[in-house]
Amino acid sequence: MIDQVTLDRIARLHPKLRDEAKAIYFEINNNLKGKAICRFAYTLRTDAEQDALYAIGRTKPGKVVTNARGGESLHNYGLAIDIVLLVDKNGDGTFETASWQTNVDFDGDGVADWMEVVKIFKLHGFEWVGIGNLQICLTSKKHLVTQLNNFKANLSLVGTLQYEWKNNKKRFTCNRSLGKIS
Repeated sequence: MIDQVTLDRIARLHPKLRDEAKAIYFEINNNLKGKAICRFAYTLRTDAEQDALYAIGRTKPGKVVTNARGGESLHNYGLAIDIVLLVDKNGDGTFETASWQTNVDFDGDGVADWMEVVKIFKLHGFEWVGIGNLQICLTSKKHLVTQLNNFKANLSLVGTLQYEWKNNKKRFTCNRSLGKIS
């Protein structure tokens, strides 16, 4: 099953990641058979969306899900993908239940579906960089190294970051000091 929500989220990724992420998504679909599909839960996040997640466990109820504020996450630059498995519990094709269980083999092939997805990402040079309460973050090592080098090159004397997606005609500017990128 092709998940249109995931395809829409792939379109929001950094332009240099889109084709690769789409190919990976289709490869995942070919490998997962049975009760679960993979959804890209987050790709590009605005600073406001990131700040709202940062508030969880701090000023909003819940457990902390990120240490990155708006502008500090690779999601703010379309360079990270959070995944979730959607499970069709009753066999009606609706895939109504979200699962972050990393050890369940929904398709009965002897390998946990979550780890099948992670393995496919890793085969394409992605790295599993974090587990939060609600997310697994995968980033492309080759694109990440390039982008971090670009970030360093664009740091001004006051330590701000300016980065432009020329192909996408979007401009993102972070006027905060560049802190820990997660």
